[in-house]
Amino acid sequence: IIGAVGNSAGIIGVAHRDVEIFNLKAFRQQNGAITSDSSFVINAIKSAICNDVDVINMSFQGEMSNNFANRSSFEIQRDDVYQEHLEDAVRAGIVVVTVTGNASSDYPQQEMTDNGFNVIPGRFAKNLPGMIAVAALNEQASDLAPFSYFSSTYAEIAAPGTNIISTVPQLGTPFYSYEPRSGTSMAAPMVSGAASLVFSLLRSHGYFPTPELVEDIIIGSARANSQLTGKVKNSGQLDLQRLAEEVQRRFPKILGRQCPNS
Repeated sequence: IIGAVGNSAGIIGVAHRDVEIFNLKAFRQQNGAITSDSSFVINAIKSAICNDVDVINMSFQGEMSNNFANRSSFEIQRDDVYQEHLEDAVRAGIVVVTVTGNASSDYPQQEMTDNGFNVIPGRFAKNLPGMIAVAALNEQASDLAPFSYFSSTYAEIAAPGTNIISTVPQLGTPFYSYEPRSGTSMAAPMVSGAASLVFSLLRSHGYFPTPELVEDIIIGSARANSQLTGKVKNSGQLDLQRLAEEVQRRFPKILGRQCPNS
């Protein structure tokens, strides 16, 4: 989704012309189950910082059990150490992209709130400039996907996340197939790819943007969709053409214009 090359097979990644993917292990297989905890994620963040990455894509959600326990008297249990390392990543110049999270048959689509339902790491993005929480659009990109959690404040932008074709490993073989997948985990890398595009475009013209600026450009260029009112901040969904236009508007040098003589 982020970086697949244009080779007439499968799909083309959002940032396929100038991107490198650095894989970090934040999960483990234990007793037949895929598990993780904040220490795994924190170590992955540290590795990203030490290897000078520009964007961290965090297509996962956590603390689900806490979110559903005692809903009437629920209190958010913030992991301050987890949040601190996300802040370290942004201070190191990294844009952090994560998900609002996916609903299930037991817990259908619902709103993320300050004092009610919430997930990590998505809940940290609201108050951390340079970190973006992404909701998923339906297949037509006309409304929010029925599985995507939503919030007019926590969900900062929506991106395509339904029936996205990508490579899927065939277990026990060295081969991959192309299969559709749906989830906010498909939507987040769309925005991660967009962030990579902004970094690449600006740096190629001698600009060195901060994570806060990259987020501001992405959110500021989002296309308003009235169907997302009350579900996503500013009712905005990712639009790569508008993103390019916003970069050019803010940085006219990219258009090749001559600067006025002073």
